[in-house]
Amino acid sequence: MEYITAAEAARRFGINPDYAARLAKRSYSMGNTWPIKEKGTWIAPLSAWDEIFHPKHMKIRKKRTIVENIEKSKTKPEQLLTAKDFSEIVNYSHSWITQLAHRAMKEGYGWPKKTGSMLIAPKKEWEIIVLSNKFKKRSNNYPRKSVKKFT
Repeated sequence: MEYITAAEAARRFGINPDYAARLAKRSYSMGNTWPIKEKGTWIAPLSAWDEIFHPKHMKIRKKRTIVENIEKSKTKPEQLLTAKDFSEIVNYSHSWITQLAHRAMKEGYGWPKKTGSMLIAPKKEWEIIVLSNKFKKRSNNYPRKSVKKFT
């Protein structure tokens, strides 16, 4: 007679090894002759494992379906960045990015969103906020510096 372990029997019957060990322990504690604990593992013949896994007094356990990770779309959702993360990417001051974000929120622009104490938005939206002149305010008393073009 060939003896197999609870883990091997669980693999053959398609159930969880932990659950198989619990059923083996329950069967042993009820006074059944199988399984036998040898060197820390439960062993029994294959025919006995069928009786252990499907006892007459218990309802048969439903087969568990394995759900695989199915990619819903090929495009990845946009990663949301905090103001600090974006400031490190574009090498701007964190306080300047935060100031522009607050101005954008005050103007009613959809991004950034405030979660807790952080301002988050996708990278494209941060670029729009930073590059937009609408959120950059200058007082009229202080004229712009002229930009010299090099020839």
